Amino acid sequence: MFRINRTRIENEARGTTAKTEVLRSNSTVLDGVKLLFVNLIDEVMKLPVYNAAHWVCNVDRWIDNLHSDNRTTYRRGEIVFLDLGAQNFKYEPSYTHACVILANRNKSILIVPCSTKKFRSGYRDIIDATPANGFMRNTGIQAECFRWVNKNRVVSRTGKMVTPDILDRLDDVLASFAPSHMREIRRLNSEIERLNQKIAVLEKNIKDIGKSDGEKLVDNLDKLC
Repeated sequence: MFRINRTRIENEARGTTAKTEVLRSNSTVLDGVKLLFVNLIDEVMKLPVYNAAHWVCNVDRWIDNLHSDNRTTYRRGEIVFLDLGAQNFKYEPSYTHACVILANRNKSILIVPCSTKKFRSGYRDIIDATPANGFMRNTGIQAECFRWVNKNRVVSRTGKMVTPDILDRLDDVLASFAPSHMREIRRLNSEIERLNQKIAVLEKNIKDIGKSDGEKLVDNLDKLC
């Protein structure tokens, strides 16, 4: 494997004309690209067919992405298949997977990846879902792997939606990563509990006020018996 001087190449990217200069005119970066292609071929040739096939499709979609722009509007809770990438680092969700859409923007979507292999895996961040929740098969939703992606990563739509309870659970996961919001939620829940207790006392007082003295006497006698 050829060693590539990343520092030297990154310095070229900081040049004032780097964003407009044609690659062929910069020998430093061009030589780096050539070495990278040799290294890439060596590594790809070692991959299993499964990984290599996904890598080919991912790079081909990346090329298409350079000349396309997906502006489709997706619904919250919709299940779509997404290309999550084939050159990800370590245990990041990769390749084509079903994903749940949590939010839609002009060019991007907030998604949570899913994997049938994660179903009943026992991991804390996995939410188990079944066909009753909108999926075609038993699926593990990787709740803590949510992220924004460009809509061009969408491979296909399934026409299916997850059930509201799944969305509620995913919302709880997202909220857990915003401590200030969680504190506010706990404060509001405490306030709701306090007000409910106050309402219960006031309702009892109103009920007692509405009784005649005779009725109160009977109630008191009943309590003594």
